[in-house]
Amino acid sequence: MPAKPEPGNRLSAYPWREIVINCHVCNRHAQVAKERLLKTYGDLALADLALRIAADRSCSRAKADGYCGARMLTAGVETWACLEEAMHGGWIAMLHCNRHIEALKRGSACRKPFELYVPTLVALLGWDFPLARLPYKVTCPGCGSRSFFIEWHVPERGAGALTGQR
Repeated sequence: MPAKPEPGNRLSAYPWREIVINCHVCNRHAQVAKERLLKTYGDLALADLALRIAADRSCSRAKADGYCGARMLTAGVETWACLEEAMHGGWIAMLHCNRHIEALKRGSACRKPFELYVPTLVALLGWDFPLARLPYKVTCPGCGSRSFFIEWHVPERGAGALTGQR
């Protein structure tokens, strides 16, 4: 994942296509497409974006005080991306085994993580397969367990592939 966005950055320069807005005070949460925000609010500074959205969504604190607990967060790539972005962005998928039970006895997890070869995943599942559904289609290559998590390593150059610059 890239470094946290700096306050001076503009919405148009944000590398990902989804943005998460979270307010711990009002207990509100939203995940919005960057293109939709650009249409609605224009090219705002990222520091002002969360407060502006909160004020437009009937947050009384944001309207009256100019302060709200709303903050912009970076959405995890597995929540919105598909295998096409992973393939063109040069992302690396590492599968970490979490096996604890084997045949009703205590079992141990595989010692090392396994790298999932993204071109093979694309060949098997297709370009438009969402990363969020990937855990339902694969098993641990070492033991066959379905208890694992997939960690995505996104290089800095991968952000350019998401905005259409290939």
